[in-house]
Amino acid sequence: MLSTVEEFRAHERLQREIWGSDKIDVPANLLTASARHGAVLLGAFVERRMIGILYGFPALTDGRVHHHSHMLGVLAPYRRLGIGLALKLRQREIVRAQGLDEITWTVDPLEVGNNLFNFGRLGVVCDTYIVDAYGEMVDALNRGLPSDRLEVRWMAREGDLSAPTGASPAATVITAAEWRRDGLPEPRRLATLAGVECHIAAPRDYRAVQRADPDLALRWRLHLRQVFAEAFEAGYILTGCVEQTGLGWYIVSKPGV
Repeated sequence: MLSTVEEFRAHERLQREIWGSDKIDVPANLLTASARHGAVLLGAFVERRMIGILYGFPALTDGRVHHHSHMLGVLAPYRRLGIGLALKLRQREIVRAQGLDEITWTVDPLEVGNNLFNFGRLGVVCDTYIVDAYGEMVDALNRGLPSDRLEVRWMAREGDLSAPTGASPAATVITAAEWRRDGLPEPRRLATLAGVECHIAAPRDYRAVQRADPDLALRWRLHLRQVFAEAFEAGYILTGCVEQTGLGWYIVSKPGV
């Protein structure tokens, strides 16, 4: 757990580096105050250099007390080494010790790589889509698109992590992609929601889409906004994310059917 002003300032510096912006999302004075009142502030270090950060806090939603995880980031050279997983497991351990059993956070539905981890490794679920959750964002990773987010739920009880959820070949494919000559995927609606399980396609590397064709990136954003809104309104829950045929595939299912 981070606990000193110097560590909180290092946390600030890492926010700038990871998200490529001079704007600080959570300043040191807020980190200091929230750390005194139940927030979880973690750092990952290599030879005393902080290279990863996590920040979350106790939250109250509709009368339910839980933990909301606001920020997790790792410097680019240290990604895909299990550091994010180690931070999440330590967070879960601390939250359980506080007597809470649920952790929530927001994820970008266009970030398929992150969601292969969130849904496939951690086993989160989701039934909430937030349109433009943070308003306009100007950092290098988020500028130019509405900040739509899925809000996921992760049970904090101790136990093994989830095995990836496989995609049923009998599921209804709601959306797919039509590959253009330049190799970029265009969203394509195929069917309406029906049956126990449905699949929703998303670009596997939307950063490449964003760089090559910002208008196409926006079309994917608005396309997924519509499809997820329909799915959640119809009672489906997002339970999985897999990678197939060069795309990410979200798996939504009807509970109890």
